[in-house]
Order: sequence, then structure tokens, then C-alpha cells
Amino acid sequence: MRIISGKKKGKRLIEFAGGDIRPITDMAKAALFNILFDSITDAEFLDLYAGTGSVGIEAISRGAAHCVFIDSSRESARIISKNLEITGFTGQAKVITAECRNALSRLKGRFHFIFMDPPFFDEIDNEIFKIIEEKNMLIEGGALILKHFEKTVPPDCFERIKLRDTRRYGNSMLTFYAYAPKPEVKEGN
Repeated sequence: MRIISGKKKGKRLIEFAGGDIRPITDMAKAALFNILFDSITDAEFLDLYAGTGSVGIEAISRGAAHCVFIDSSRESARIISKNLEITGFTGQAKVITAECRNALSRLKGRFHFIFMDPPFFDEIDNEIFKIIEEKNMLIEGGALILKHFEKTVPPDCFERIKLRDTRRYGNSMLTFYAYAPKPEVKEGN
């Protein structure tokens, strides 16, 4: 696993030992960042179910200002921290070891991009979407990107987070959601 482009292009990252984890492929990661392209510059990025941190680290390498990494696994947090040290991005990152729902409930801040890569064969937790929407965590014009198994149906039932596009890469899908803030209600005369 490596950084594909940006300041640290070609830098190898530490991976998990064993085959339980299915990190994003280089092909899917390259496609994701080709879609996001220049909009990643100076962006605030949130990497949920971060695993090794390769997506958030790629975002920083390509010019994101900052990334918050959330994963419930202590081993993931250790690997993410080590990968941040290897790349020199520690000062542009925050690593949180907690279950995603709990971490999001306590997290302050807004993000241009939220990347979610939940365990591959698990059901997608709609509550995560609801928390993001209720806390207004996405900046207007921002995007939520969900990586999921090809046979998993992505949710599409939210007031302000709207499904916009889905792309297939092998047996993985990247589903893109756009965010529109709640319209302001104007009081009558």
C-alpha cells in the first residue's frame, strides 16, 4: 500500500498483518481522488472506519489542510499514527480511537469531505448519516463518500444528504452523496 500522488507520492504505508482487513485498492483510491481533484486543496477531511489511514493520508498528501481519523480498533490507531509519522503529517491529523457513532456524537467541527469505509460485509449504519446530518458536519457543497460491497444497497433516505453517484471498482462501490444545508425559514411580515 502506498501514497499515489501529492507531496508524498510513492511513500509506502504500514499495512495490517493478516487478511481480515480489505483496504481500498489503489485503483479505487486513484479514482476517488481523480473525482475530487482540486477540491481537496485546503479541505477538512474526515476518515471514518479509517483502518490504516491510507485515504486520509492520501488526502493530506494531495493538499487537504487537516484530517480526523476515527476507528474503534487500537491496532488501527497505532498503524495510523505510525503512518502519519512516516509521512510527516502528524501535525495535520487527529486520531480518535472510538466507535464511530460515539466519536461523531462528541466530535466538533465541519468537513468538506467525509469518507466512510465500514467493515465490508456489515450492514451500513444509517445512524451515522443521521448524526452527520443533525450535527451539520458537512460544509455546504461538501461530499460524503461511502465505500461498500457491491451487493450492499447504499442508503438514500435523508433530508439533506442526497445520493448523487455510484461507481464500481472490482467488488467495491464508491457511493457519493452531496450535502445541501437546511433552507432558512423566513418569518413573514
